[in-house]
Amino acid sequence: KGWAVNTFLVKHKGKEGYMPYKDFDHVEKVDSLYKAVAEQSPNEGIAYLEAEILLELTKSYGKTTALRILDHEYWIGMTKAMAQISLGTPEDINRTVTTNYTDEQWVYGKIYLYFRNGVCTSFQD
Repeated sequence: KGWAVNTFLVKHKGKEGYMPYKDFDHVEKVDSLYKAVAEQSPNEGIAYLEAEILLELTKSYGKTTALRILDHEYWIGMTKAMAQISLGTPEDINRTVTTNYTDEQWVYGKIYLYFRNGVCTSFQD
């Protein structure tokens, strides 16, 4: 059961968190999966949802990246969409805009991700 519109609870490898599905390529498919899971028993639903999320992420990013996202990892080279799926919505976003680029600092508690033109270039943890 999601905590906000367009999110759902994901459990994977003993971790759980809320994942927005607006970043998926096939929002209608994910929406139908969410409804299907809501009609199933919790355990069956979560297992089914995990498999389908992995499938969708693998289609978009490849298996290795999909597994990193589901493990809530962050790394240099990830996109903002990957970060939001992996870590959720940041607590704060600080932006610097220049003629040539846009830099953003995404704040997740004690973790700071730095993006230039939508790609993570560095982080602090």
